[in-house]
Amino acid sequence: MAHVTFYRKYRSKTFSELVGQEHIVQTLSNAIENDRLAHAYIFSGPRGTGKTSTARIFAKSLNCINGPSITPCLKCDNCLKITSGQSVDVLEIDAASHTGVDHMRELNDQVKFMPVECKYKVYIIDEVHMLSTGAFNALLKTLEEPPKNVIFILATTESHKIPATIHSRCQQLHFRLLTNDELVNHLSTVSTQESITIDSPSLHAIARQSSGCMRDALSLLNQVYSFKGNSISLEDVQLLLGAIDSSQIHTFMSSFLSGNESEALNQLKQMIHTGGHVQQLVTQLTEAVQYCIYAKHNILSESDVDEKRRESFISMVESIRLDQLVALLEAFAALETSLRHFPNPGMLVQVKVAVMIQTIILNMPSAAPSVPQSQPPRSVSSPQASQAASPKRPVAQETMSVQALSSQPISKQAAAPVTVDSNNPWPSVLRVIEQEKKALYAILNGSVMLDHTTSPVTVVLGEDYRFPFFLDKLKEDKNNTWLVDKWQTLTGFKSKLEFTFNASKASVNSKSNIPAKTEASSSEAVSAESEAPAVNKDAAKTVNHIVNMFQGKVVS
Repeated sequence: MAHVTFYRKYRSKTFSELVGQEHIVQTLSNAIENDRLAHAYIFSGPRGTGKTSTARIFAKSLNCINGPSITPCLKCDNCLKITSGQSVDVLEIDAASHTGVDHMRELNDQVKFMPVECKYKVYIIDEVHMLSTGAFNALLKTLEEPPKNVIFILATTESHKIPATIHSRCQQLHFRLLTNDELVNHLSTVSTQESITIDSPSLHAIARQSSGCMRDALSLLNQVYSFKGNSISLEDVQLLLGAIDSSQIHTFMSSFLSGNESEALNQLKQMIHTGGHVQQLVTQLTEAVQYCIYAKHNILSESDVDEKRRESFISMVESIRLDQLVALLEAFAALETSLRHFPNPGMLVQVKVAVMIQTIILNMPSAAPSVPQSQPPRSVSSPQASQAASPKRPVAQETMSVQALSSQPISKQAAAPVTVDSNNPWPSVLRVIEQEKKALYAILNGSVMLDHTTSPVTVVLGEDYRFPFFLDKLKEDKNNTWLVDKWQTLTGFKSKLEFTFNASKASVNSKSNIPAKTEASSSEAVSAESEAPAVNKDAAKTVNHIVNMFQGKVVS
């Protein structure tokens, strides 16, 4: 007999076997027992959570020879045929391959006939959101006034794509993702029935990788079973998933959170070079930061990690603040998205981790610094500030005092007034950004503003942050709108902001705040670009910085 995959072999056959969807079971059971059946249902929810299986169970409950009953016998001809997909009265239609209006018209013609063998004719339309507009319109009239003893079940992973006219004629039941504990318990039951020896950490690793999807969990267990047979260890699961050993992740997190840059980067490089999948590595690091936040709140449970690692996490986060952990979680989440579009993910992870250590772990202030109005603006170590203070360009005495308001203040000190220099406002604006949006400040730290009286105002990023993904982050509508609003509120200048890597490509006039050295080199850069493509000087400096950071060398 041919091998049957686990997700098919252990598909739920009755409501009692359905895992983790108690609200669905209760609703359908009440409808059957009280004879309150709707003529059409929408089963929505993530993939692999039991939508189609529940539709089959519902069809068996209605058409069992002893029914309608919430406990079908599974032995009569109707139950057996529905389970095997051979019933002429329970039809499963794949909407992805039947998207046209002609298919729906054909279905409308079939609906008119009475059931042949069963009490109810049940149409299960899978991935119904794939139907065309014409097909939905053709189905609409039948859903509005269906014949007696006909029930429609529309299954979908994207219910928002179903027209409102269809929604209004159906009863919608939403399936939720399963918890890790629910997945582990079911995987343990399946392993016992298949005589598979597998420990709890391995089952938890499979459950975490499945992200709440039972079908994925059973498929992964089946895959590991095919790989190693009846005896499965955590190393086997990690090897198949491309995952890194949890002890290595734990060792890295200890160095990372303590700010030991060289040790953390060496450990990270080793994990990448040993063949670990980079995307999976970042997922594990994100999960580790999540555990650190749990430990900071003292809610890290034994279902997440074992007792030894739990105590280690609690000790690890004693010297780091909660706002730093949240910033790290956001940074790793953004990194997961960036990896999909970066040609060298291993290098990107190392660079980003180095930036996180410098900007979040080591240099992230616990409270926003404030400058009293009676004091002059503090000196900022940037080229534009040094030029503004030089004899050639005296600093204007007139300043604008603006109350810096934060939507989510870190502390009472964060709302202190900030003095903005009308002649050179960017350093003061940066301090407000540091108070209110630390992730954006991490990118803009060291940036230089050109002429603040032009529109748009050009801001040149610092040498250490000239990466495309940083520029994309600043150009996102949400971030750009916030920065422009903050700039206009603090300075009173009704101008937009434009971010760039190269000052030579920006429009610079005589009032520019850019250092003389940069202005002098702008003409050379423009002429070099007009003759032939040349290596950007800023990019070369960034490459040298990365090479020095990782103790590498440039191979020609």
